[in-house]
Amino acid sequence: MSGSLAEIWRFNIEGGAFAPAIGDVDNNGIMEIAVGGRNGVLYYLSMDGKEIWSSKISTGAIRTPVISDMDDDGQLEVLLSTFDGSVITLRGTEILWKYTGFRALVEPPVVDDIDGDGEKEIIAGSKDHTLRALKNGKEIWRVNFGDWVYMPAIGDIDGDGEKEIIAGSADKTLRFLKGDKEIAKIIFNGGVWEPILYDLDNDGTSEVIVASGDGTLRAFKGTSEIWKKDFVQPVFTPSLGDVNNDGKDEIVVCVQPNVTYVLDLEGDIIAKFTGIAGDRPTIGDIDGDGQNEIIISTFNGNLAILKLHEGILKQISIQRYPRMTIYKPVIFDINNDGLNEILIGVRGEGIITLRYIKA
Repeated sequence: MSGSLAEIWRFNIEGGAFAPAIGDVDNNGIMEIAVGGRNGVLYYLSMDGKEIWSSKISTGAIRTPVISDMDDDGQLEVLLSTFDGSVITLRGTEILWKYTGFRALVEPPVVDDIDGDGEKEIIAGSKDHTLRALKNGKEIWRVNFGDWVYMPAIGDIDGDGEKEIIAGSADKTLRFLKGDKEIAKIIFNGGVWEPILYDLDNDGTSEVIVASGDGTLRAFKGTSEIWKKDFVQPVFTPSLGDVNNDGKDEIVVCVQPNVTYVLDLEGDIIAKFTGIAGDRPTIGDIDGDGQNEIIISTFNGNLAILKLHEGILKQISIQRYPRMTIYKPVIFDINNDGLNEILIGVRGEGIITLRYIKA
């Protein structure tokens, strides 16, 4: 089952880059790779790693781009958040608007119609302790927290036909909002990371799954806790996907300093591996065998591939970039050969694309 990771190409960026995003950014019918550099430059790359276009967009580092049709005109826009407190929207290479009202780093935003008016808003949290809603480059509201606000989740979690906003913060709270009105606040014993929405019980309404620095992973139906798993050590934001080919998704969650768990949707442990832990593992089939692998990147330069086989979670490959931070991996078939490649943003390097090769 073991194998190796072979580098296909790399695109060097001064200071490195966060995770890339993939989409038809110039609306020409061909997929491109959008990359935000820590040098404040936005890059569009071809699938073979060649630069198509670049421009200095920000005085601060640019987070992972969001590619979305924000005005429902059939064309994709590119939405950026930056370390200098800006949110920027482009169509292709044209800047449509730039909002500069945040006073610190802005988390990657979420795009959704939160008020049911048929037009999409942009919701973003920031290190400046605020969660803000923007429309067409203008702020429409903000909510103040006590500390850093992470990327929110948006969805109808109570079945009332209206969307709620769920946001975690370093101030140890998970807040539930309708627009800018708080409807509930849950207090944890540590920072609360990005919530995940998923229909755990298949009733048609999403539950909220959230990890915390207090060592817990919790699930909520509406605003009521339905289960809690206490790992004692700080827990990273999980991911969901079918990793054992049983036709049902599992929860993959990492716990500091170096443990990865696979849980069922009721929060019970199915398997674990000791040796690697990272935020929001990527789940997908990279070896073409029809079963998803788990791809984990770390803040100390490790990129590991795990596979659940016959109930045992094993590491089948690892690549090391010493003293470098590797951001969340992206998997995509960049050359249309039927196999997914792995694209990673690496601090101090840039974008690196790898292929898994079976031994």
